[in-house]
Amino acid sequence: MVVRLLAYFLRDEALAEAEEMDLQKGILLIGKVGCGKTALLTLMRYWVRESLRARIVSSREIGFEFGRMGYDIIGKYTTHAFFPYSRTPRVYCFDDLGMEPDINYWETVVM
Repeated sequence: MVVRLLAYFLRDEALAEAEEMDLQKGILLIGKVGCGKTALLTLMRYWVRESLRARIVSSREIGFEFGRMGYDIIGKYTTHAFFPYSRTPRVYCFDDLGMEPDINYWETVVM
């Protein structure tokens, strides 16, 4: 698994081809709580150029932001997730995805 992550973050096309990986796709890293997924991705961040450096974001924090700000926060991580003045997407690592609490957003409608 570590070899595949290195191939992905270093954009090593030869190694990616040998591992039958598509470097244009994202990654989904799954494992038990406390097995080192976040630590491993934190290390990988420092081996890549700035435009590919993942920003680690807590899914719980996104949930709380959604509760405060509503659906606009979803755009922050989707349609507005590009570097200014370019079409280069920002790279996010959503930490503890699936562990966030249920959050409600009650929009106030003014008529």
